[in-house]
Amino acid sequence: MGASAMRAAGCSACRFTALRLFVTGFPALRVSFAPVSTSLFASTPITARYSSFQATSRLHNKSPAIEEQRTEQENDDGNELNTSTSEPGSTEKEEVPWYLQVEPPRHPTLMHEPPPLPDIPDGSPKLMEPLVKFASEELGLDDLSLLDLRELDPPAAIGPDLMMLFGTARSERHLHVSADRLVRFLRGRGISAKADGLLGRNELKVKLRRRARKEKLLGSTGGSRTFDDGITTGWICVNIGTVGRGSSKETIILDEAGSRTGFGVPELGTTVVVQMMTESKRQELDLEKLWTDMLRRGLEKIARPIKGSGGKAVQNSNAFLDSQAHSTGSRGHLNSSKSRFFSTSTRHTDTIVEPIPEQGKKTPSPEVSGRQGEEIPDEVARLRDLIEHDTGSRLHVLGMLKEQMVGQPGVLGRELRRGQDSPLVRLYNRAMDGLPPAQALPFRFWFEVTARVCGAAEYTVAKLRALFTDIQLAGTPLSPSEYADLVRAIYVTPAADDADVRERSYFAVEVVDCMFTRGEEVLNNELVVAVVQGLTIGSASKTPGGQRLLSQFEEFLFQGGLPCPSENQLLALLEAYANAGSWDKFWAVWRIGPQRYARRTARMYRYVFDRFARDGHQMRAMDAIRWCVNEMEHEVPPVTPVGPVKLALEACLRVADPDSEAIAKGVAPKSYKYAGREFPTIWSMITPKDSRP
Repeated sequence: MGASAMRAAGCSACRFTALRLFVTGFPALRVSFAPVSTSLFASTPITARYSSFQATSRLHNKSPAIEEQRTEQENDDGNELNTSTSEPGSTEKEEVPWYLQVEPPRHPTLMHEPPPLPDIPDGSPKLMEPLVKFASEELGLDDLSLLDLRELDPPAAIGPDLMMLFGTARSERHLHVSADRLVRFLRGRGISAKADGLLGRNELKVKLRRRARKEKLLGSTGGSRTFDDGITTGWICVNIGTVGRGSSKETIILDEAGSRTGFGVPELGTTVVVQMMTESKRQELDLEKLWTDMLRRGLEKIARPIKGSGGKAVQNSNAFLDSQAHSTGSRGHLNSSKSRFFSTSTRHTDTIVEPIPEQGKKTPSPEVSGRQGEEIPDEVARLRDLIEHDTGSRLHVLGMLKEQMVGQPGVLGRELRRGQDSPLVRLYNRAMDGLPPAQALPFRFWFEVTARVCGAAEYTVAKLRALFTDIQLAGTPLSPSEYADLVRAIYVTPAADDADVRERSYFAVEVVDCMFTRGEEVLNNELVVAVVQGLTIGSASKTPGGQRLLSQFEEFLFQGGLPCPSENQLLALLEAYANAGSWDKFWAVWRIGPQRYARRTARMYRYVFDRFARDGHQMRAMDAIRWCVNEMEHEVPPVTPVGPVKLALEACLRVADPDSEAIAKGVAPKSYKYAGREFPTIWSMITPKDSRP
């Protein structure tokens, strides 16, 4: 800066301010300036001492008076500095520029926290802890879960005392690499594991090269890429085998009576299996839920009380009984869950078998002997005696019961409302007792779904969901009509609120997803009609959520482009809307047939006339006659009013115009007030001339 600029600054404070613009970013040096006698700048700012300006020789040449004033000023400034430093928010801190101020980070820490490892159950093999750590830290598998299935009885076919470790891989390549490293890790510990679905390193490279070549050829020719490349399995099962084997001595198995039932070398270790899947495959299979449900059902079956011959409940307190076993060299005990690994074996449970009655004598069952003074139909009593000890007879009785009740839902509903005291319900329970799940599930499905449709209070949505879960686990096939009956049963009872409707809708989506998985047609009239019928009958449409759901399915039914529903489906919809009082929708369903070029049969016309006759509303009966009688003549071929159709039309005419029959038969006096009435004309048209008086 030149001398002219320095002289332009009239005082030391102005010079300091001008210099400070250039030296802000340099290290501060303490330079003191003498105060001037002007009252406007009585005291020099404290920050002036921290400037980094290099004073020239001209600035240092001061008079003794100025030096004395500078010393006094420094003392005063020192006192002020001590006072200011004790106060919060010092001047030094205030003078730090905003772009140099350091603020603490506002984002969360970016350090990766390892996910928690699953707990190792007590009594597990020593291999489990290093195996879980290796799968998490070295292989990088996500969502590790350890499933303890050692209490499963009967044991799984894969091995006794089963323990499964589940992990999720990020991709197909990660899946194969992780499985290969796991096999090598186990091989280093002296364990020969079998990896089902694992491709070797060279094999994987060859398959990837072949797939790339195929995709290149198909990309140039425009072909489809739906071929199976043999790589994208998404699931590798590493069977480590049985860890902790015992002695390999041959053992003889004895039953409770002391008879030999088998022999062989028992498997006494723990079977360890590692299930490695991609995320999509793991969600699709859901093996954890499958094995957990199997374990739950096994434990419930063991804890279920068993009725003895005297009618007393015998509780099987020990879930896993130890069967007696004799070795060739010593006597020992073997767990019952190992017996399936011998050459021949039979499973013996702690059950009490009822003695078979002698010929000519009948031992009354506890249910029959306890019904004092109650009249039971002879047919039901005879069927109970028939199914006492014969599984084939039980299936035959259940088939007869289903055949009889299919056409009589009212009878079944009346019996179900009586509760467990009903002879029909007791017969069903007796026939179902002890049947294998594969044989019992079809009859259980029919009975529980029908009971819910009939209004039995004890058959709730939760019970229906448990039934559907058992059907999925057992793989029981269902027909499209049975799927529709299940969806109808979901919505048939009144819903409490929107949350209840939402929960039922989630259940219905699970049913539809099961249909899609099993290759069934999802978008069909039977399913749509079932949902509409269930929502209408169950009064679930009174809630806002139910109204939205019903309107969506009705729009899909009327304008969705589906083929015309069958006659039974149309009649079911007509009955549902008639019971709900939705007459506009009733006539909308009635017009579906002509809109889709389908003929309405005599049965449908008979139903409409009979329904309005039973309804007893005169105006609605008049509208039905005016529309339907004219439409009968335009059907191809026309529907003639004879037989049941004629009887139903006459009943509807009596509701629409009570005097029309008398006028048509000429009994009423000929008066001007009867002239030009339309319903006597219709009556005369359907009545033969020879039957008139």
